[in-house]
Amino acid sequence: MRVAMLGPLSLRDAADREIEVGGIRLRMLLVRLALDAGRIVPNESLIDGLWGERPPVDATNALQSLVSRLRKAGIAKQLESHSIGYSLAATDVDVHTFERLAAEGGRLLREGQTNRAAEVLREALDLWRGPALVDVADAPFAGPTVARLAEQRLTALEDRVDADIRRGRDADVIVELYALTREHPLRERLAGLLIQALHGVGRQADAINAFETVKRALADELGVDPGPQLREIHLAVLREKPAKTPGTALPAQLTSFVGRHTELAELGKVDDRLVTLVGPGGVGKTRLATEAAGRVTGRVWFVHLAGLREAVDVPVALAAALGLGDIRVPDGPGIWTIKTMDVTTRLVDALKNRADLVVLDNCEHLISAAANLADTLLAGCPTLRIMATSREPLAITGETLVPVGPLDLPDEQASPDQAMERAAVRLFLDRAVAVRPGFTVDEHNVAAVVAICRQLDGLPLALELAAARLRSMTVGQVVERLDDRFRLLTGGSRTSLPRHQTLGAVVEWSWGLLSEPERTLAGRLSVFATGATLEAVTAVCAGDDLPSADVLYVLASLVEKSLVEAIEGADGVPRYRMLQTVRAFAAARLVDADEVRARFTGYMLAMIEELEPKLRGPDQLGHLATMDADRQNILAALRIAVDRGDGDTSFRIGAAWTWYWLLRQGAFADMSSEHSLPLERMKSLAAQAPPDAQAAVRILEMAGDLGIPDRPLVVEMIDVCRELGPGSRYPVLVLLEPIANLLAGDHAEAVASLARTLRNRDPWVRAAVASCAAMIVINLGDLDRAERWFRHGVRAFRRLGDRWGLMLSLSGLGEIKSIRGDITGAIADMTESAKLEAEMGPLSNPPMTCARIAEQLHRAGDLDGAERELMQVLRISEELVQPTVTVAIRCRLGAVARARGDLVAAREHLVVAREIAEALGHTLTDNLVSWVDCVEMWVLADEGRVAEARALGRSALSAIQSGFMADNQGTASVGEALAAAAAADGDLPLAARLLGVSAAVRGAVDRGSPAIRDLMSRFGEPERQAMAEAQRLPQAEALAWLYA
Repeated sequence: MRVAMLGPLSLRDAADREIEVGGIRLRMLLVRLALDAGRIVPNESLIDGLWGERPPVDATNALQSLVSRLRKAGIAKQLESHSIGYSLAATDVDVHTFERLAAEGGRLLREGQTNRAAEVLREALDLWRGPALVDVADAPFAGPTVARLAEQRLTALEDRVDADIRRGRDADVIVELYALTREHPLRERLAGLLIQALHGVGRQADAINAFETVKRALADELGVDPGPQLREIHLAVLREKPAKTPGTALPAQLTSFVGRHTELAELGKVDDRLVTLVGPGGVGKTRLATEAAGRVTGRVWFVHLAGLREAVDVPVALAAALGLGDIRVPDGPGIWTIKTMDVTTRLVDALKNRADLVVLDNCEHLISAAANLADTLLAGCPTLRIMATSREPLAITGETLVPVGPLDLPDEQASPDQAMERAAVRLFLDRAVAVRPGFTVDEHNVAAVVAICRQLDGLPLALELAAARLRSMTVGQVVERLDDRFRLLTGGSRTSLPRHQTLGAVVEWSWGLLSEPERTLAGRLSVFATGATLEAVTAVCAGDDLPSADVLYVLASLVEKSLVEAIEGADGVPRYRMLQTVRAFAAARLVDADEVRARFTGYMLAMIEELEPKLRGPDQLGHLATMDADRQNILAALRIAVDRGDGDTSFRIGAAWTWYWLLRQGAFADMSSEHSLPLERMKSLAAQAPPDAQAAVRILEMAGDLGIPDRPLVVEMIDVCRELGPGSRYPVLVLLEPIANLLAGDHAEAVASLARTLRNRDPWVRAAVASCAAMIVINLGDLDRAERWFRHGVRAFRRLGDRWGLMLSLSGLGEIKSIRGDITGAIADMTESAKLEAEMGPLSNPPMTCARIAEQLHRAGDLDGAERELMQVLRISEELVQPTVTVAIRCRLGAVARARGDLVAAREHLVVAREIAEALGHTLTDNLVSWVDCVEMWVLADEGRVAEARALGRSALSAIQSGFMADNQGTASVGEALAAAAAADGDLPLAARLLGVSAAVRGAVDRGSPAIRDLMSRFGEPERQAMAEAQRLPQAEALAWLYA
């Protein structure tokens, strides 16, 4: 078991599964025990640590209750009881690991083992994910511990920077030290390290200025002078001792190194004598090679090949780095003569008995010469190692390739903390601070920063150029101009090679090394928005000038040259994609654009029309995965067709896309915004399209971003469906009429249209109609018929192999079983539904299914299990930014807290739920708020605030009545809460009448609800008879009585 407290609290079991620990006091207990893991913590210390000077009346029992809840959270084996207290069995606690590694790193530094010290200290500091004990910062025991850990972390930082400086990494730490000294202006050791680093790179004036800054701060704040160690460092600068040089020929770096821990670790493990770092231009191969070489014991010879033009220059450049004599250039650039003997032979003689490392940087334009030199040296120098960087492999025997890809990227919806976990964002921030001091990633700009990093593919050079633009632009302005990235991203360092000064120059360099067939294929491949299979590439890109048989070989060459990535798809079939920057460059050079785009849209139309019906069959998962992989290509084809004014293709793509969109709605953050853009423009092309394709596309418009259509559109769609009849090639249209009738409020016609559709020849349609009908008649209070139709749906979808339909049918059947009191059956059905949902991959509401299962745990009396599951899915729903789901989960958490008797916690959940629901501002708001009202009414009844509960009930009923569509199950829930208020007021006859009326509305007494069972247990025979009489009312009369 692992406990992480250096940042947000995290508890993970041996299988690396997250264990949720709900409740602030429970987290305090876990943290307090973990701080002394392996040791007994006396009861008195725990009580003092948890409650401080205000312990509860029976503190010992309160502590025992917390311990019991903590055991139920999943750590029963590790939490041990003793006569005087409790202990957490020795486990993996990040605080202890950090303290151990920090101490070891400090010892290694004092012993002069600077390389090893730096590695150990980095490992220690990487454990910090945020402020220590942040979840329990208000705990009485937290203050001293947090202060101690903060000091230890700062000391470890100082030790790590000290180690880097001693290793000749002065330039790498200067930016970091400036930030640290601003944060800790009175910390003399940090100031001394900054002065040493500045002096080490020859910046004496800045070093002296740094000393004067800290000297003034000490005098102003403390009234003291700098200490002797700081004065000694200052004196060394004044004496102008020469800056120390590293014991290698590595180039000094002026910026910090960010990320790449995985690649560095991999390079550290590789023992092969020839290692080539391969990747696209601007990805950071040179910087990674420099950093990796700096960790090598022994001499390193770094050879820059980028400025060379002739093959003969390559060995001579290494000879010059080694300082070999008798080499001159008498006749002009590239015409080298050797005075004594062949230069390659001299290199072998110079290196054959040495265990040095030679770094050949930027080999791609002289790839044969670099390969020949490497082969000769490795053959003649048995202990020599070579590291090369190139956009393509050297392709000689014994070469080990280390692909260097872009920096890891944040999710589109990442919070500031989540974004900062990604190396691309950290690099952008680091470079941004250099040009705009004080710049931070916060909730106001995180979306723009994430967009920059994602649109630039995480390429370090592109991110550095974008960050440099912050001298004169905001991050928002940078994002707005990324469509013209080659104009925007210019102005790199004047001392860089010309091809690294602009983004366009980086790609232009690689483009210039391509053959004509390679350029042709690269240009045509740019029409694919998100990569493609070999079949798709061949179909779209082959032509008279590029035969189909040659496509694979030319494509492989582009992969070798890092212009194209080969990525294994979900089905194991390789997909070939370009980075967005390369794609934009290639697209601008696409000669036969109209012809290629026409082939592309034709291919994507044929593919999606073939796949669409298969999304409802036994191979559903594989075809969904294919659609997932190609969804950006499909949308790109749709836009191209719209741009060309091709209404037939546009609507056929849109119609075939509709069912996939309904399956995946909400799973991908980009889907709603991306499909909504062409819809308005498609309307002018509708006359060219088949009527059923038009109708299917209108579903996208009717659904909108929230699945809530306008009433006029609903009425229009009813007429369209009747005109089309049952013979459409798009089965979703068969379901549209009953759903449209339901949305229009005509339940009778909805059921009638479903009955007509049950005679459809398509078994999938009949299964879908049965489940749809079940959902409708539940609202009519006909649970028996709903159960029969759900069972039919389960059997039919199971035969068809459609996981989506089976998932929904099982979920609905489980809800009915829960109402009938069959909690075991409900959990079984819902668990199978959740399993199917997981198999389906990204769906719109995975937390909701898990929340329903958690509710059944509550109904079964397992409050701890219910709370644990709900807290886990709450975290997921908040990460996925699903506010409606979050409201539902908060309501359920409030109900669990109420069942515990913790009305304060219940209110906390309900306050958050109400704020979220009211802030949504769409048609579902009334329904969501009424859900919150129901739970709050139970809480108010428990508190004896009957009048407030009844007023809230009237408000909830009014909200449901004015909602977009009837919610009779919600109305029944309000009636049940009103019954609780009546009982709290001592009016059991009214409570019985209300429960009976609510049962008539719902279709049955909710026998799965512990709260309702408890309420009914208080009834005598008169109340039971009154309830039974009310339950026999027709639903319409029951509704009228409740709303009266």
